[in-house]
Amino acid sequence: MLLDELRKTGDPDVGLAIAYSLLGHGPDFDVDLLLELIECILELSNAAGSNDSKRFLEDDWPQLKLLRSKRLTRKKENQVRSLRDPPDSKEDE
Repeated sequence: MLLDELRKTGDPDVGLAIAYSLLGHGPDFDVDLLLELIECILELSNAAGSNDSKRFLEDDWPQLKLLRSKRLTRKKENQVRSLRDPPDSKEDE
């Protein structure tokens, strides 16, 4: 169904644009799910005829996926740590 929608746009690179948007501003509630979603969109865009998505999947995605996974995981760990160990709050006297 999503592949059909990508094809209807007439622009095979629309999936690549969506993937880029998710890479920059996607939710980070589940790192693995987000990265799988991005990869699926890239693969669908490739299937819709995007040569740029194909190149991105082959050349850039493996390394970028690893780096993004590390960054998002670190960000998530920092969020959990800050909730668990909030900084001491000093009230003004």
